[in-house]
Amino acid sequence: MSHDAICCSNLSRRRVASCVSALMTKYADDITCSIPVGPNVNDTTAEEVEKIKVWAEENLMKLNLSKTKELVIRGRTTLLPPKPIVTIERESYLKLSGVTFQDSPTNWDKHFDELMERALKRMRILRVCKRNGCSVSDLDYLFNCLVLSLFTYCIRVWVVRQIRYLDG
Repeated sequence: MSHDAICCSNLSRRRVASCVSALMTKYADDITCSIPVGPNVNDTTAEEVEKIKVWAEENLMKLNLSKTKELVIRGRTTLLPPKPIVTIERESYLKLSGVTFQDSPTNWDKHFDELMERALKRMRILRVCKRNGCSVSDLDYLFNCLVLSLFTYCIRVWVVRQIRYLDG
């Protein structure tokens, strides 16, 4: 018996019936686990990683620990960072959903450098459009879509963290 891969746009009644007995494939990517660590809080990071390993195994999925990274975000503290997880590499920054987080909650340098690099590339599109006679209203629309959207995406994440840190 052969098993066909079915795309949603390729779905027909005849093939739906054969799909029921087909081998199913699972895929997960970018699992994020946030664990608070402090002086009066037990560090359960290793246990949580083990739970994820068990979950992946029970769901017939492969967990690639060589691609797994750890980031410890530290605010104004004199506490030593928690011990690193043995099988996981610790990083000084991590990109999640397009936002680059660094180990210091007030340091957004890497995030802004990446935004500026992308914005400059998109500004070239505006220069070409201007050179080819696009109207000011069209250029304004393109700027809002291509450039301004970079800076407003996830703004609530990094602005709120910055304000809380400065207030606290």
